[in-house]
Amino acid sequence: MKKKIFNSQNFLNQLLPLSVFLICAIFLFASYSEATSLNLTPQTPDIFSSFIYTNFDGDIFTAQGFALELDDNGVGPAEPIVGGMFDLMAQFFNGTFMGGYININGQVPTLGLDTTGVLLTGNLTGVGFPTGGSDPIEFTFDVTHSDAENLFGGYGASGGIILSFSGLQGDFLIPFQNAGDGVADTFTLSSPVPEPATISMLLLGITGLAYTGIRKKS
Repeated sequence: MKKKIFNSQNFLNQLLPLSVFLICAIFLFASYSEATSLNLTPQTPDIFSSFIYTNFDGDIFTAQGFALELDDNGVGPAEPIVGGMFDLMAQFFNGTFMGGYININGQVPTLGLDTTGVLLTGNLTGVGFPTGGSDPIEFTFDVTHSDAENLFGGYGASGGIILSFSGLQGDFLIPFQNAGDGVADTFTLSSPVPEPATISMLLLGITGLAYTGIRKKS
């Protein structure tokens, strides 16, 4: 009777499709709107906004209010923002976050931030909130071109937003709104928060490298 020899290449040929399937499943589950809190901590520079009205119609979430102060270094009082407006939009599909933007207009003459009136802009990259669907809603974003971009780390740097009193009740499947009493901190992040897509791609890359390495050895 012939002894069956273990073939590592055949084993990996069977394992790789399963690994890809599991990684994709993890990504889809992690990107669903029942995300846990991102546990962001406000840092300086920090823009404080208030009197924010929110609305979620089942697909589009908007938050609009007034940007009031900019704390550039955490020392002394924050600088007032002249004509400050806070505008955030996030898109969802069946409860899954699809992207969006943050746009804060205004000028801070005392810091020399009065060139265009577009104080800080960015592309939203992630969302999180506590289990059970309560406040606060947290967003991460990448800084884009604006007057305060260098203060916030430059183009492409990571930022965070903590929005409280949003009116969220459960998840981003149920429409909701508030009474204009929302408040938000918009701040820089010293290190980016890993996103589900990034984690999945890293795992997929590691799986591929392992497969290639063993295949070469065999």
